[in-house]
Amino acid sequence: MQAIRVRLTALGVPQHALARALGVSQATLSLWLNGYRQPPAGFHEAAMAELDVIERAERAAAEARERALAEGRASRAGEGAGRARGGGGGAGGGERDVRERAGRGAAEARERALAEGRASRAGEWPALARRTRHGPASAER
Repeated sequence: MQAIRVRLTALGVPQHALARALGVSQATLSLWLNGYRQPPAGFHEAAMAELDVIERAERAAAEARERALAEGRASRAGEGAGRARGGGGGAGGGERDVRERAGRGAAEARERALAEGRASRAGEWPALARRTRHGPASAER
């Protein structure tokens, strides 16, 4: 369980985000991670696989953001040279516009990577969705 907590912290992911991805409440995940309840079989593997998906999504978002920032700044630099030559003002926007476009691009890349990662794992952890707050449903006990 320590490895899951360490990865959550390293990725800056709150427990509720992992819990939602696994189909359980944050309270249930907390009980499992802190040793107050025994998690179901396969939990560790499912949690680590989901954290892999989240890590890939965060990496894709960071790359998209950096790419958008570089492209936006290069575009602005070209517009500045045109204005210096008397070419007039462009419609490219300022630094704020560049950052906003980069943020939107990062969010889109993150959502796309999450959707792709989760689609590839669909059905891999179906038992969690049938669990109650703190463990197996009463019929499974």
